[in-house]
Amino acid sequence: MPPVVCDHRDRDVKDSHRLVLTKHERYLWVADRAANLMIVVDTETDNVVNEIGLVGAASPDPAPDILGISPSGHRMYATLRGPFPLTGNNPDVNNAQGLTPGLGVIRVEGGGRNGSLQAVFAISTFDSTRNQERAAPHGVAVRLR
Repeated sequence: MPPVVCDHRDRDVKDSHRLVLTKHERYLWVADRAANLMIVVDTETDNVVNEIGLVGAASPDPAPDILGISPSGHRMYATLRGPFPLTGNNPDVNNAQGLTPGLGVIRVEGGGRNGSLQAVFAISTFDSTRNQERAAPHGVAVRLR
C-alpha cells in the first residue's frame, strides 16, 4: 500500500520534535515534522521570527526530525523520516511521515535566522516482500574530529 501524503498545514497539525541552538546561541531552531519546516525563535526576545520551509527540489516531504549543527554553525543536519515511520507517528494525521528518509543538509543563513535545505542523502531499507521503503532514521550526532 502506498503511503498517504497529507498537506499537514491545512489541518493545523504540528509536531515539534527537536530543537538546536544556532552558533552563538542567537537563534533556536525547532524541527516540525508534520509541517515540514524549522521554526526559528529569537533567543533574546523569545519570539518566533521565522519559519523555514523545507519542501523543495531536495524533497517534496522531508519530515525533519532530529537535528545537529556543524561546529562552524554553517550547516544544520536533520534526519528525515520515511513513508513508514517506526516510532512517533499518529496514523490519523501521519505527523512523522515523510517521503525522503535520510540525512538532510540545511545551509544556515542570516546568522541563524534563515536557512535552506540543500541536499538529502538517502537512507534505504527496502522491504521487497512488502514492496515498501521501511527506513525511518531517528537520530544524528555531529562530532569534532
